[in-house]
Amino acid sequence: MNATSTLTKLQLDLMAAHGCQTPGCKHEGHDTVFLHGRCHLHAHVEVSYKRGSGILNVACLECHKLICRIRVAE
Repeated sequence: MNATSTLTKLQLDLMAAHGCQTPGCKHEGHDTVFLHGRCHLHAHVEVSYKRGSGILNVACLECHKLICRIRVAE
């Protein structure tokens, strides 16, 4: 995913269905997606929304690198 693309509900559902994506994790059957940056795995994230954009921006709180953009359903 690049900084200009967005995640849709379908893409998030598919991510959740494929289980844990954390490198080295052997857990299977995770049905929840947790978003964090690979830049700082233990850092909190910052979620922002600009009125009228229809997009949530998720960024690393430590370095402010964009993790993903999520399109809000209408």
